[in-house]
Amino acid sequence: MNEKLTNQPKTIIEKIMKIKFISWSIGLLEKMFKTKITTLIAELFKSTAVGGLGVLINISLYYLFTKLQIEGWIYKIIALVIINIINILISFVLQKYFTFKKINNTGIQLVKFILQSISYMLLDLLFTVGFDEWLHFPPMLAKFISVFILFFYSFLTQKLWIFKK
Repeated sequence: MNEKLTNQPKTIIEKIMKIKFISWSIGLLEKMFKTKITTLIAELFKSTAVGGLGVLINISLYYLFTKLQIEGWIYKIIALVIINIINILISFVLQKYFTFKKINNTGIQLVKFILQSISYMLLDLLFTVGFDEWLHFPPMLAKFISVFILFFYSFLTQKLWIFKK
């Protein structure tokens, strides 16, 4: 009788894990990402936090540059390039050491991260303009959908390509 009690799930997580389909799905995810599901969830949350910080940095620096009252479109483009370079470097360091905890191969990872960041910006432009201009979504909704889709693109490319085990 005591043996039955010790095999019973104690927490809601343990109860969920007893469901065969969920257990199978989690096993599949763990094999696919070569990491435990709890680690994967933690990485998702950390990646979200780093991305949120990146948005705050981007908006804050853009606000700072607008307060400098830079005139002319060429100066605004230069400001946006500087903002993106700062943001890419800060995001790289935080994703590397905080989210994925990878210490080695910094040079290769930085090149991959820059390529991924460039592709992110191009896809963001395509999705935002596409949803707004071609599908006639409201501009802010188009941007939100683009960022939502690209969060998963960003996380997966970082997890499986840039900072892979």
